[in-house]
Amino acid sequence: MFVTTLPPAHADDPAAYSRTARDAGVDALEVRGDLTPGVGGFASVLPIVATPRGRDAAWVAALAPRWVDLALDEDVAVPAGAAVIRSWHDHAGTPPADDLRAIAERLAASGAAHTKLVTTVRTPADLVALESVRSAGDGDATVLAMGPLAWPVRILSPWRDAFTYVALPGEAASADGQLTIDAYPRGDERPALFGILGGPGMQTASPAIHTGLFRRHGVHAVYGAFPCEDARAMFGALAPFAPTGFSITAPHKTALLDVANALDSVASEVRAINTLVRRDGGWEGRQFDVHGIVEGYPFLRGVARAEVIGTGGVAPAVIHACRVLGIESIVVRGRDAARVAALAQRFGVHGRALDDASREPVDVVFWAIGGDPDLPLSRPAPGAHAIDLRYGATTAFQSHAAAQGYTPHDGTAMLHHQACAQFEAFTGIAVDVREISDR
Repeated sequence: MFVTTLPPAHADDPAAYSRTARDAGVDALEVRGDLTPGVGGFASVLPIVATPRGRDAAWVAALAPRWVDLALDEDVAVPAGAAVIRSWHDHAGTPPADDLRAIAERLAASGAAHTKLVTTVRTPADLVALESVRSAGDGDATVLAMGPLAWPVRILSPWRDAFTYVALPGEAASADGQLTIDAYPRGDERPALFGILGGPGMQTASPAIHTGLFRRHGVHAVYGAFPCEDARAMFGALAPFAPTGFSITAPHKTALLDVANALDSVASEVRAINTLVRRDGGWEGRQFDVHGIVEGYPFLRGVARAEVIGTGGVAPAVIHACRVLGIESIVVRGRDAARVAALAQRFGVHGRALDDASREPVDVVFWAIGGDPDLPLSRPAPGAHAIDLRYGATTAFQSHAAAQGYTPHDGTAMLHHQACAQFEAFTGIAVDVREISDR
């Protein structure tokens, strides 16, 4: 059952908002005393959840509600015929699992027709603790998350909870982490869950890309973002949600190598993955960054000299792609001399310090490092290219490279081509890159 909360901006005409919500696919309208205290009885086309939060029994009765949502210790008289929802919220964080289970048991013992427990989830450990209380509930229980890691709890709510709280498109959410109703695929069966694991500050287009492809090709699946410092902890915390596949981005491309039961040939070579797919109860690690570079920048085939700035998780894939493209002279520059030396020895390339630019002409320079330090660039050969593997806004590196005589590119072409390969690995459906790039 989809429930949306009446926003303060629509308090002057709640009946009209109830019609808008019904047309959007919502099943019930919540009216909250702390958000819209001045709303009285009105002709709602949807059944009402009255949530007093400081309002009295007269306010509740005027709404003629189907349900009344009372906090665990809230005492407000409920009109005859209305069912009680007993709820408990923690807007600051998630208590330890033992404390949560005790709260869930109190809710279950309250005699309410439904119970609702909601916490703010900020870490993988919070997710684990919140999921632990599901066993204390029953089919009339709702367990929800707020906060930066709420997505997996929220997106699967229609298949796990009595109530799913949503916002309407274009309207403000009533809770941090709440999704809009159009984010949910429809259907009785639980959708397959996919997502991207990246650093805490990641900005990614992958959810939009894969969600668009799922819908275009009729795949009953969802795809979200899982920012985290500890990829292993997040991977473990997501296990109860039975994920089907992950994209892996910086800085976690090597952190999950050992959770894979098998690696494809490219992942084995570069010892870094950007994809995990569940296969026969285990996980297969795939490496599509190389594919993204080779297919995304085919104009590099056969150029003579390349320079890779950075030694992180994507650097081995860039070096491997250069080999596939037929580039014979490859230089790696980085901050950490030991990592530079290790890459140089492993791949048979040349290593130099981060600020050690060459006067030898370079045909392509790859920017595979965070930030935009003011580094000297090697002398560009005629027609040289500079590829920043980030995408989105023009970066300081691209501007600097253009001023030095390079033709700058961002990482969009790589992103699109590797996403197509990922989508096929996830679903078995081959797609053309124009399905992404033309939109």
